[in-house]
Amino acid sequence: MPDKLPDPQLTINALLDASERPHLPLAKTFVQRRDAEGKGRPGPLAKFTAKHHERALRQYLLCHAVASGGDWGAAYRSQVWARGLRLDGTQLSARNAVSRNWAWLENARLIERGREGRDAKITLLYDDGSGDPYCHPHNRKPRERFLTLPYAFWRQGWDGKLDLPGIAVLLIMLHEKPGFVPLNAERVPEWYGISTSTFEKGVQTLRRNDLLERKRDKIDAPLSDTGFTFVYRHRLLGAFERQDEEVASK
Repeated sequence: MPDKLPDPQLTINALLDASERPHLPLAKTFVQRRDAEGKGRPGPLAKFTAKHHERALRQYLLCHAVASGGDWGAAYRSQVWARGLRLDGTQLSARNAVSRNWAWLENARLIERGREGRDAKITLLYDDGSGDPYCHPHNRKPRERFLTLPYAFWRQGWDGKLDLPGIAVLLIMLHEKPGFVPLNAERVPEWYGISTSTFEKGVQTLRRNDLLERKRDKIDAPLSDTGFTFVYRHRLLGAFERQDEEVASK
């Protein structure tokens, strides 16, 4: 009888435990930059959705969670990273996929690769894709805002349950203020570089998994054909629910 394959969740938990953090701090510029006029413009997240690189995004987020401490680096075998992506690390195809993802992330100027003994050493670069050395956004000059991705994303298996649109919308919602957020699907491509259809798919994924609540408000639109329109507001639920600012400030 063949040996039982290692449990990916055990590997993921061990990687997260080593970081000694409860969540991943991610600069908001990964999701959205600001131009010279202060308008929102797409951040590196848009590149993942445009190229349909779901595994590369999951690999980047996991690596970021593991490496965002100490020297901002992590050195593990490709088999370990493959299990961290819930793949069979004994398969060459899985290990090659890990290597291709590193190459893509390096080209996107989000990481740099080196060697530590026989292992690949992955070192974070800054989250905005500028290629600058990594530092915590709080220590950036000038100081930058950051979102926090709870480790429940991995510990509860959401990294494997959510598709690329779902993960993208989750990050967008974590980028926004707590509570109900009005997000106009038609403006999402301009603000975040994510297509309207991808955004809607992501909303449906999160709602199907009881991670997002949506409300529809009817508002006046005097110059429209009907005289009114609808605005949708969204709020995260479950493991990713956040307190309203008014409550959190007390």
